[in-house]
Amino acid sequence: MRKSDIEKIRHNFPEGSVIKSAILHHFIDTELDFINPKNRNFVIFDLSRKNILYQLDSTHYKFSSRRSFKPELPQQILSLLLDLGHEYPHLELCAWEISSLNPLLEMQILKNVIFVEVEKGFESLVIEALGQNTQSHLIYKPSLTQLENFSSFESLIIIKSLISKAPVNKKRFSKSVGFNQYYLGNKNSISTPKIEKIIVDLLVDPYLKMFDTSQRDLILKNILSDYAVNFKTLFSYARSRNKKEIILDHIENVLRFSIETGEFYDQ
Repeated sequence: MRKSDIEKIRHNFPEGSVIKSAILHHFIDTELDFINPKNRNFVIFDLSRKNILYQLDSTHYKFSSRRSFKPELPQQILSLLLDLGHEYPHLELCAWEISSLNPLLEMQILKNVIFVEVEKGFESLVIEALGQNTQSHLIYKPSLTQLENFSSFESLIIIKSLISKAPVNKKRFSKSVGFNQYYLGNKNSISTPKIEKIIVDLLVDPYLKMFDTSQRDLILKNILSDYAVNFKTLFSYARSRNKKEIILDHIENVLRFSIETGEFYDQ
């Protein structure tokens, strides 16, 4: 986009503005110089990429510098997951580690817990692949009591079933010629969770009970304060877990965050 168009957008829609998508579409089509209506979606994508706006829900955009939250794949087992993905290229895998949340807490999480989620029916495949090639303690569907017993281990991998409608970011890889070298490509993909999935899981997933209530709510408040959250995506996932009302009540009445404005009520 041209710098003049970006300045025009910033002038008409100040930081913090929430507007209907139809208004934004009309402005792009009629007010920006040399923008073909066919390129409207690219304009919105470019504004999002530049942290100028983000989609608040299905019909609204918020002009805000909040950025996207994208946890890195766990390097400790990345090569193992990539090998598994190359062997089963259509297998849906999502992985992340709890230390990704360190920037959202006042103190660092010392215990390294990695979550690996795989489409239902293929859990044993992941357990076998990781179990033979990692020194970490591997568990699947542990009870809360079992999790407490594992608390003394420095490194823990929890295998979970991936819910089909879970919002994820896909990273694509291709294996190069050579020893254990991987480059971005289109041969294989491993996902990380989108921030909307992390929010829901923090509130309803028993495997994330490692946080006490105050820690969890601090993480959630910092997410909502600093990162772009699409509530259409969030509640779609919450519905798939039959937890929409619980999530909505906690965000609005406990965290005191307005979904309509994308701001905390006391701001």
